[in-house]
Amino acid sequence: MVRVLYDYGYAVNPDGGDREQQFPCDLHGDGNDGKASGRLYPSSNSMYCFACGRARDAVSLAMEKEGVKFPDALDKLERRYGLPTLPDDGTDDADDPRETTLADVFADRPDSYETSVRRTERFLCILTTTRMLTLPETLQMWAEFNRVQHGVTKEGWPDSKAALEMDAIRHRAREAIYNE
Repeated sequence: MVRVLYDYGYAVNPDGGDREQQFPCDLHGDGNDGKASGRLYPSSNSMYCFACGRARDAVSLAMEKEGVKFPDALDKLERRYGLPTLPDDGTDDADDPRETTLADVFADRPDSYETSVRRTERFLCILTTTRMLTLPETLQMWAEFNRVQHGVTKEGWPDSKAALEMDAIRHRAREAIYNE
């Protein structure tokens, strides 16, 4: 994150190590913030602007600075920093959410209830750790996830209904991300 901020022209020391740094943020007001309203948090690879009232990671920063949507920001960062894109081998059995790409969880393929639960849970973990949505939006997604699981375990919902509900949660989240 420190390198991304530095490369976008923010007054941060790229050799600052794990030290938190403050800097002027140009993403609010008229873009000429002369005060140190932004703060870099290297431990979470994120920043927070107290004037904007928003947390950002490298992808959300690139989206705003470049004026592009999520997939284009990923492409720009991958190219700029020589990052490999993760191959999609068509399987959906990764247990670690950090090894799952958003393309995997957004894939439009029919799911069994168990697969849909795994994909939705991994997706919600990604949303939570990357802070791609606001806290209330993220909490709402988790509440919906829990509501569907309750419907299956306590109310006897059929798996087909529950799988559709899980898919709908991912669909709503995808729209919220792409429409920001």
